[in-house]
Amino acid sequence: MRNIILIFKYAFKDLSQQKIRTVLGLIGVMISVGLLAIVLFLADSISVSFVDYLSADAGSQDMVISIRHYKDEPENRSTYFEYDHIIDQIEDISDDIEDFIPRMEVDGKVNISGTSREESALISGIDFSLEEDLEFGYFLEPESTQERIDLDELDLYHCAIYYGFNDKIEYEEDDKLILNVSMTHGDKKIEKTVTFTIEEIFDYERKWPNDYRLENLIVVDIKTLYDIFKDVDNFNGMCSKLILTFKNQGELYDIRDVEGSQRRVKKIAGEIQDELGLNEYTIELPKLKLLGQAEFLSMAITVIFVFVSIVAMLIAGILINGILKTSVEERIREFGIFRTLGAYKNYNLAIVLVQGFLLCNFGALLGVITAFFETQYLIIPFANEYLLSGMRFGEDFAFYFTWISIIIAYAMGVSVGLIVSLAPALKVKRLQLIESIHPYRHEDTLYHLQKKSSVNYKLILAGLVLALNGGFVMFVIPRLIVSMNITLMATTFIVLLLIFSIGLTLAGLGLM
Repeated sequence: MRNIILIFKYAFKDLSQQKIRTVLGLIGVMISVGLLAIVLFLADSISVSFVDYLSADAGSQDMVISIRHYKDEPENRSTYFEYDHIIDQIEDISDDIEDFIPRMEVDGKVNISGTSREESALISGIDFSLEEDLEFGYFLEPESTQERIDLDELDLYHCAIYYGFNDKIEYEEDDKLILNVSMTHGDKKIEKTVTFTIEEIFDYERKWPNDYRLENLIVVDIKTLYDIFKDVDNFNGMCSKLILTFKNQGELYDIRDVEGSQRRVKKIAGEIQDELGLNEYTIELPKLKLLGQAEFLSMAITVIFVFVSIVAMLIAGILINGILKTSVEERIREFGIFRTLGAYKNYNLAIVLVQGFLLCNFGALLGVITAFFETQYLIIPFANEYLLSGMRFGEDFAFYFTWISIIIAYAMGVSVGLIVSLAPALKVKRLQLIESIHPYRHEDTLYHLQKKSSVNYKLILAGLVLALNGGFVMFVIPRLIVSMNITLMATTFIVLLLIFSIGLTLAGLGLM
């Protein structure tokens, strides 16, 4: 215990005596680890915010259950089904489902205002009271800055029209709208002409998927559809789609791990599909489908993380290695005296390793703390204000972090420090006792600080060759890649960036 205290004492003593060198080392490690931590925090925030984006683009729909149609199916097979017993079945086998939202969709035709020309329409019947209680999406003022409409109910035979469709048919609120409504229930096709009162012209967010903006959407209360088709046997309590939302969505969807996200979500969907029957129902996964299309974003995050990690660790490693080698060369006689007084070789080795650990430990801590506050209070607010303000992204880009990111940034900073400390530490350990205390010993010129130094052309040439080759291949060759293999492209970029970074580092060392 006493030896450990002495080792830390001498390590602190040397670092405190070389204040400028120590401060520069701390700043270098802080910047490199801070840069790495910022990338990790941004990756965490992007991952969580992308789930929010998925909710906006997929209409908050994690899973959609509907009737499966297949070749040679029974003629009386209906598109509509009773959903209460489906909900009971799912709740019995899965604890991952948060909410169940039934929807009824039928076809319709409507005349353009003041003309005899018809437009097809998609009539969506929703349970207003249920969706209001669950806060499942919301209605907006058309072309507004996200100003919400208080539309928590629609009376029977009242409707609301999506403003994009209303631009075609040109109706006003409180106008009467005559709809020709049709549906196919089994082997029966039912058509009815119904008069509605237009209550709202609306936009929406998270209520339907974004591709519904291309549909001619008219919304009614699901009870209105039940009343219109009340002569159909047992039609109450039916739906054409049953929407499911997941619990703990942030743990299921991760843009950094698309394959893992697909595995987790498909496992839940597979269990439900097995319970409901493969031939009876089909399951769609709207959010997962969008996530699968975001592999390029996942690849970009991976490439940036690897590139920043390499650069950060090279900077930290070179700084710590240079500081410790210079410190060791200046204290050779001191280490020799320790040996003369009875210290073991490992004692001197431990002092150098502890110095490297202390520099990287405090530098990494400062870097992580600085990155935490910079990301939360500077980078993300700037992105929300100037970069994402014009994008339809749902909510603002939110700050989020995981302890894994903090541990990775800190561990990489400290581990690199310990690794690069090994070379000077082993040099001290292998030092010959007589040589170290020789009164006429000169310092190794390799580590001697000089005002002028000759240029190392060999290192510069090697570095430039690597940098030019890496840069050429990185910027030119990817243009020729047409395979669209995401894994191959990510691997290629990572290798090329590694070559590019090493080349620049060697060129820089040659100038030192």
